[in-house]
Amino acid sequence: MKQILISLLIVLFFNSCFPVDPERVRSAHFQDGKYHNLEEDERLGKSFFSVLRWKLLGPNDPPTVDGNVEKIPDVQPRKKEDFLAPEEKVRIIWLGHATVWIAANFHGKRIHILTDPIFSGVPPFVKRLTELPIRPEDLPGVDIVTISHAHRDHLDIDSIKKIQKLFPEVTIHLPSGMGEFAKDEGFENSVIQEWWTSYDYAGAKVHFLPAKHWSRMGISDMNQYHWGSYAFEFKNIRIYFGGDTGFSKHFSEIGKRFPKGFSATLLPIGAFKPRWFMEPAHIGPKEALEASSILQSSLILPVHWGTFTLGDDLPSEAPLYLKKLHSEKKESAPPLRIWTVGEIVDL
Repeated sequence: MKQILISLLIVLFFNSCFPVDPERVRSAHFQDGKYHNLEEDERLGKSFFSVLRWKLLGPNDPPTVDGNVEKIPDVQPRKKEDFLAPEEKVRIIWLGHATVWIAANFHGKRIHILTDPIFSGVPPFVKRLTELPIRPEDLPGVDIVTISHAHRDHLDIDSIKKIQKLFPEVTIHLPSGMGEFAKDEGFENSVIQEWWTSYDYAGAKVHFLPAKHWSRMGISDMNQYHWGSYAFEFKNIRIYFGGDTGFSKHFSEIGKRFPKGFSATLLPIGAFKPRWFMEPAHIGPKEALEASSILQSSLILPVHWGTFTLGDDLPSEAPLYLKKLHSEKKESAPPLRIWTVGEIVDL
C-alpha cells in the first residue's frame, strides 16, 4: 500500500503539466473545459484523497467466489510464426492486462494490431505478475497500435516508443485531445480519433467508439484527453475491445451501430473491487456478461485481469467469478473462454 501511495505522488508531481491541445476545443465531447461521457457520473475522476480513503479506511468487499483466486495466470511462450494469422482468419493472442494481439490475413494482405501495449510494470512501482509470451523484438511487425485512454496501465510511453523503434511504419491511434501530447512524446504517424470515426487499412476498419471512463496523466490534465473503445472489422469478422469502462448506455448505442453483433468481445473484468470505488469506471464480471449479451457477442474473451495488482480483487478472482456467473446463465449468455496469457484464438 505504501508503494502505491508513493507512486501516485511521484507520477502526479512529475507530470503536472501537459500541453494544451487546440484540437480539443473543436470536439463535440469537450465542454466546460473537459471531456465527457455519454452519461454523466459525478463519481468518476478519483482524487488522491479518495484513493487514500480506499487504501486506509475501506470498506473492502468480501470474496466473490471460492477457488484458487490467488493463482497468477499461466503463460504460454510463443514464437514469431505463432503471431501470424492463417489464411482467411483472424488470430487473437492475449499478452496480459489490456494488451491484445489481433492479426488478420485476407486475400494475401496481412494486418497486425496491438491494443494498449504495456510490456513491463506500471510506472513507477506496480510490478508485472506475468511474463510476456514473446519479446517485443520477436513480433512479426506491428502495423497499428490503438490506445483506449490516458492512464498509465493503458498508455505506456516507453512501450509505444519501443514499438516505434522496432517498427517505424506503425500507426498509433489516440483519443481526441492527444495531438500535442503525441508530438511532444515523439509519436510518429499518429491518428487522433473522435467517437464514431473509422479508418480503413488494407480492407480492415478501425472504429473508435465510446466508453464510460476518465483520463489523467498528471495533476492538471484531468479529463483533458478523451477515452474510448474500439471495433475492428475484417471482412465478416468483427471484434470489440472495451478498453477501460464502467457500465452505461454506450453498449446499447454501439450495439445499434453494429446490428450483426461481434465475433468476439474483449472486455475488462479485473480491478473491479471494491465496487464502491471501482464501479463507476470499471465493469466487473457481472457487467461484462451483460455487455457481451447487449453487443450480441459470439465469444467472450475477458482481459484486464491477473497481470497487475490494481484493485482489491486477487489475480484469478475475476475470471473465476465470471465463470460462476456464466454457468448460472449458460443458456442465455454468449460462449465464454477463460484464456491465459499467450493463448491463441482463431476466428
